Amino acid sequence: MNIKKPFSAALVVALLGSFAVTSAGIAAYEAKKGIISGKVKTLNEKGRYKRVSKAKVYLLSYKNKTVKKKDKTNSKGKYKFKNLTAGKKYRIKCKKSGYVNAKNPAKSRYISGKLKVKAGKTVRKSCKLQLAN
Repeated sequence: MNIKKPFSAALVVALLGSFAVTSAGIAAYEAKKGIISGKVKTLNEKGRYKRVSKAKVYLLSYKNKTVKKKDKTNSKGKYKFKNLTAGKKYRIKCKKSGYVNAKNPAKSRYISGKLKVKAGKTVRKSCKLQLAN
């Protein structure tokens, strides 16, 4: 009688079972995460929005506005912050040398209002800058 075959089969079943439980736990953890993404834009001479590349984008805590993460917009003016805890509140700050806040040109940057992260979802927020005079 060969004892190795039933033992190895039981070992494989046990390993597969623990893998399934671990995978389910990881999937549940990932589902609780969210994303904040968007674009940095400016108006061109024709009154249309054009995307701004290489703008600095900061993920700020909502209350005290401390920097949590940093990013730069890509060639299409897009940014993204991943793996954010669902339910947390943030703000986005965007700035680029030579640009000011489109709504309030006295400020050299744009800061958003409250953005609440949603589990498994992407919250989108665009920043609007304009060329400084």
